[in-house]
Amino acid sequence: MAESKVVDRFIQYLEHLVKNSPSVRQIEQRAGISNGNLNKWIARDGSPSVENIEKIINAYPNVNGQWLLTGNGEMLADNTFNDDVIQIANVAEGPAPDLSKAIEYLKGSVIRPITVVVNPEGKEMISYVPIKAQAGYKRGFDDPEFMEKLPAFSLPALAKDATYRMFQVSGDSMTQLGGKGLRDGDIVIAQYVDDVISGVRDNRVYVIVGPEGVVIKRCINRLKFSDPILLLSSDNKNGLHKTKSLRPNEIKEVWEAKKVISSDFSFDTNLFQMLGDFQADMEILKEKVTKLEKK
Repeated sequence: MAESKVVDRFIQYLEHLVKNSPSVRQIEQRAGISNGNLNKWIARDGSPSVENIEKIINAYPNVNGQWLLTGNGEMLADNTFNDDVIQIANVAEGPAPDLSKAIEYLKGSVIRPITVVVNPEGKEMISYVPIKAQAGYKRGFDDPEFMEKLPAFSLPALAKDATYRMFQVSGDSMTQLGGKGLRDGDIVIAQYVDDVISGVRDNRVYVIVGPEGVVIKRCINRLKFSDPILLLSSDNKNGLHKTKSLRPNEIKEVWEAKKVISSDFSFDTNLFQMLGDFQADMEILKEKVTKLEKK
């Protein structure tokens, strides 16, 4: 039945995870599922619940949701990185000589200027970088005259010992399956990352200022590897947004996304809700078939 095909595809994805992870237990611990369940599911000894499927996909979000539900497309979208890609990307013998200074710069070991705007009382304001200003921000992020021309605001409920900036989202690369995530025109409130080398955490969303200007992506940090790179992935798994990588010397600023301001009130379709509804419909159908067989 169709339901079993969804489960079969999910187990196929589990087999991929096991193949590319140090241990089965590591996957279980990261996803927060009981010890031994993974091997049982792979051996077809029972099926994972929707709750456990959700836990694993949240912990390892590189599965193509469309493929999981319908079988269409690839298991991993073109823009999705996996452990194989990360291993291949880090086999170089060592960093190029000109990267050592860039790494120290990103660590915050040397003074890295950050330009902020304050109000007449001396309180730090939050500068807003709309889409139209983002091309200029690539060049003027450390220019006081440029920063003073940007709108600046004071917002509550933010830590006072950190520096924040607001960036407007451009395009649909971070819109997830079903409509969740970041939409075109949303505003991301982001916190400045002092130590980029150690401070960027895997699978979190960051605003990166680099060769293409301002981009908002989900990151995998491999800046401590012998061949250091920062991988930038899009949440939109439609195959149009390729995973990109940056070298330390290409990174100018990094800001961690903390809050989102959105004016979009459209209804979201949740992948796990879709899967749960599908499972419930199949159970109802099974009951109807059983009743017909008894007549």
